[in-house]
Amino acid sequence: MKWFASVKNENALSSISAEQRGFNILRIMIFGCTLIGLFFCGFFWILPPISELYIWFCGYFAIAMALLLLYSLITSVENANKLELGIQLISLSTFSPLTWFYVGGAWLGTWRLIDMYPPISGMVLVAMSLSILFSHSFQFRQFILLLFLFNTIPVLSYLAFHMDELVTLRGVELMTNFGPMMLLLIFVLPYQMHFGKYVDTLRNRQKRTEHEAERDYLTDLYNRRGFENRKETLASETQVATLLVDADHFKHINDTFGHTVGDKVLVELASKLRGIYLNEHFVVRWGGEEFLVLIVNPDPEQLKAIADDFHASLCTEQYRAIAPRALTVSIGVSNMGPLSQFEALFEQADHCLYKAKERGRNQVRLFSQETNEFGKNSAATTSYFHLP
Repeated sequence: MKWFASVKNENALSSISAEQRGFNILRIMIFGCTLIGLFFCGFFWILPPISELYIWFCGYFAIAMALLLLYSLITSVENANKLELGIQLISLSTFSPLTWFYVGGAWLGTWRLIDMYPPISGMVLVAMSLSILFSHSFQFRQFILLLFLFNTIPVLSYLAFHMDELVTLRGVELMTNFGPMMLLLIFVLPYQMHFGKYVDTLRNRQKRTEHEAERDYLTDLYNRRGFENRKETLASETQVATLLVDADHFKHINDTFGHTVGDKVLVELASKLRGIYLNEHFVVRWGGEEFLVLIVNPDPEQLKAIADDFHASLCTEQYRAIAPRALTVSIGVSNMGPLSQFEALFEQADHCLYKAKERGRNQVRLFSQETNEFGKNSAATTSYFHLP
């Protein structure tokens, strides 16, 4: 019981995963970009004469970000990549057309850049800074940096060849806003790429370590810690049943064939356990030659048949490591009950497994009670035996 409590407390402390935290930060970034778009849209609206094109693009940016924010509130962390893609498309379709339209017109002599280029340098800097600051993806940060260069290089190139516009207040503003930032990014981007790859390597190692910490090294089934973590993904009222499977006389196999062969038998047994029941369930190596199967939302009328299938599949098929000798198993099966009562269900299955071993092994024993309230009445067990 202490083990269940300690793992439960540890899971409570780490209930918010790193992926979820990154997803929440992404939502904050989208919210910030929405506010920026609304601010500049309103600013351009109340300060005429301003080109309607500015207002349309800022309005498009704000509305698109607001819709993306709404989507982020109704979706899950698995769709974080879609949110990043949405930000990329919105940013690319907002800033780049404006920049290249006005810079292109200035090169053609249609207008002076300093007179027509929209006052969005502050918006660009703030939006880019928020994106780089809050993004949890190196690829996304890299895109933002490249997008910034894609929009600033045309402006700075034009000003460098038109000194009469560069020496004006507007030209100086654009040069001082974009110039130092562009030089900084030119030096920072290679470091960002190297550092990002290093961070990705660490993240992949962490994920692999977390996966290995939840798995049994020999069979690659869940261990107890992994089972507790997976169990947390189910609602407490979910109806479950517990099967405890134990390989009969496994010590004799180890003594006769050696522990290497015994390990191979366990691997084969684990492999068979994975493919017997096709609906939702968890298979766990509980310890030694004992395995736990948690059946999720089974049909109560089919619980006996499910246990029969496990017993027949595990006992009738040969195990290559000890062929032609057979391997039998004993199985204890609990009643159905809510997941919140897992400890009581486990005790039922454990009690039945003990009775199965006591009465000769190679059998399935089911647990039954006179009431559905755990622990109020004395338990009775019913058993049925299988021919060897």
